[in-house]
Amino acid sequence: MEYLKLTLVGDVPSLKNDRIFRQIGGVKVAARMISIPTAAYHKWFVNSFNQICNQCPVDYLFRHVTIKYTIFMGTHRKIDLSNCIQSIEDLMRDAYVIQDDNYSVISRYSAKAVYRKNFGGAEILIHNLDFAR
Repeated sequence: MEYLKLTLVGDVPSLKNDRIFRQIGGVKVAARMISIPTAAYHKWFVNSFNQICNQCPVDYLFRHVTIKYTIFMGTHRKIDLSNCIQSIEDLMRDAYVIQDDNYSVISRYSAKAVYRKNFGGAEILIHNLDFAR
């Protein structure tokens, strides 16, 4: 498969901003911070995971790709585009669409944000570079 187009319905959350940080330990054990996803982020993740699984071929894992993202903003709220992309990349990694989200797998990507009133989401076009080899 040379190309795969994925469509996600629903506002894409910002990975860093949709997390809760808590300190654990500190009495008998050294204190450390942990990061917990918010309930809203978890709900988006589960919903989007199911959307991706319904659009992908079974047992297919991309190992060397370029990706084009179009993020549709359903509101005028200012959101960090790079954090939205990071949320989607983590989602695709966990859904076994891409092998990893590091530079050896995703060699290049482009992204744009578009306002679409009350209808957030994303379109992701994945170009499989191993297909041509």
